[in-house]
Amino acid sequence: MEVKPEKVMLKMKFYITEDIVKILNVTPYTVRAYLRNEKIKSIKIGGRFYVSEANLKAFLGGGRFWDQSNDKIMDSINTAIKLTFESNVKWLAFEVKKLIIDDLTKNFRDNLEEINRIAGIPKMEDRAKVIKKEFEKV
Repeated sequence: MEVKPEKVMLKMKFYITEDIVKILNVTPYTVRAYLRNEKIKSIKIGGRFYVSEANLKAFLGGGRFWDQSNDKIMDSINTAIKLTFESNVKWLAFEVKKLIIDDLTKNFRDNLEEINRIAGIPKMEDRAKVIKKEFEKV
């Protein structure tokens, strides 16, 4: 069923509540709630809501991305940038932590070996050989 717009102004088509009821196949109460809550963008003139064809398409999800309002486009772009940034920051933080841990571990091993050398404690591999020889004696 084709529903013709109630008004055409400046080559833009506008639908009234009754038209939208037929298009969406819902109750007038539901359509008025959508309009009041701005789920469907509209203008109110003389107590009557008018919905542009573009706003109706946006509500239905049938409009192209670039046909949306500038605010909605910017919100979508900003959200995408934010999510990408947060993802990159998390990855970068993980990599930095990994580098720091690797560096600390290496420094710890080097320092421990130096302390053992100064204290005259043999390296771990050498200690293992000594223990093995001790067991072989028994």
